[in-house]
Amino acid sequence: MKKIGIGIIGCGVIAPTHAESYALDKNVRLVTACDVIPERAKALAERFGFKGTATDAADVFADPGIDAVSICTPHFNHAKLCEAALAAGKDVLCEKPIANTRAGLALVRKAEAKYPDRIFSGVFQHRYNPVFRELRLLVGEGAFGTIATAAFHNRCLRTDSYYSADSWRGTKRYENGGVLINQAIHYLDIFQWTMGGIDSIAGASMANRTHQNSIETEDTIAATVLFKNGAIGTVETTNSAIIHWDTMLEITGSDGFVSITDGNIVRMEFSNPAAARRMKAAQKAHDARNRKVDGVGRSYYGLGHPSQIADFLSCVRRRGRPFVTASDASVAAELVLDIYQAAARRAKKAPARA
Repeated sequence: MKKIGIGIIGCGVIAPTHAESYALDKNVRLVTACDVIPERAKALAERFGFKGTATDAADVFADPGIDAVSICTPHFNHAKLCEAALAAGKDVLCEKPIANTRAGLALVRKAEAKYPDRIFSGVFQHRYNPVFRELRLLVGEGAFGTIATAAFHNRCLRTDSYYSADSWRGTKRYENGGVLINQAIHYLDIFQWTMGGIDSIAGASMANRTHQNSIETEDTIAATVLFKNGAIGTVETTNSAIIHWDTMLEITGSDGFVSITDGNIVRMEFSNPAAARRMKAAQKAHDARNRKVDGVGRSYYGLGHPSQIADFLSCVRRRGRPFVTASDASVAAELVLDIYQAAARRAKKAPARA
């Protein structure tokens, strides 16, 4: 079997998780680690055995020995790098958000349509959790009866030193957001995906509660959404919490209830015992997968990167459709922008404080 040549563009926080996940496949060649900071590229290359390094993504795209790339750069250049990689004939896996502006989303969608023969996927590794997959099926099958509400929260801690470590973070120009576009976007995606899609944003509020000295954007945001199935949903997230990481998703209906924390079922009740058995089986499958890849990436990533990258590599080999397409990844990015827009509208209408 021909080995797939891989380049990773952007060698910061998330890049080691990609490299380690690729390295699980014996038929992969780690070719080039690329970063505008040469020391970062060199450190990743030495740690995982890349053949070489680069400081310009164009060099990666021009290399015929590279078949596919992971884009792990800051948010603001995801869309342009995706388009350039596809144009160069590379298959692409892009970290979240796949774009952080409306113009960027338009570019991604145009590129996806222009290069339909390329494998183009966006990272949302939680979709590979069997618990969320089964949950989505049960919602679609009506196992919850009439769903009244769904809610998610994402609470974590990001310090001023976290933001000062990378000058693009927490800026309007480069990150174009704060906690929602960075930490909470993963659960926002799971929220809308398991529930069958969000119809509209009813309202939102955002604030900078504890990072006034380090960021221009929000560290706290909440929203009310209306789902396509008629349920009402709430979003609440902050990175000003004392706790390091805590996520929760709950769905409440006339025939079912489930509460999931950090990707694991903590409580559920169904009128139909078969639904509960299916969720228990999904939890067992999730536990078994996590034991297999334990130690890859950070625990709060959900241990889904190895599964998503295995899927991506499989699609590169057989030219199939990835489980998470670029279009799928665009949905959550657009929802983030919609919530920001709703919060900005509210802020304009709010009376000035004395």
